[in-house]
Amino acid sequence: MAYEKDSRYFLEKGELVKAFECIVWAWAWFEIGLEVGKIAIRPAHAGKQENSRKNGEIC
Repeated sequence: MAYEKDSRYFLEKGELVKAFECIVWAWAWFEIGLEVGKIAIRPAHAGKQENSRKNGEIC
């Protein structure tokens, strides 16, 4: 959540590049969490057995 708050701060100041960089960092840490197994995502539909990440779905 810190990166989201930082991004909003920079948006309010009109610093669009810095705001975007905050979101990129948040996305990177999210991806790292998925890769190392610290973050799990579930299928979009109950009973669906496919890996939702392979299908590009994030819940």
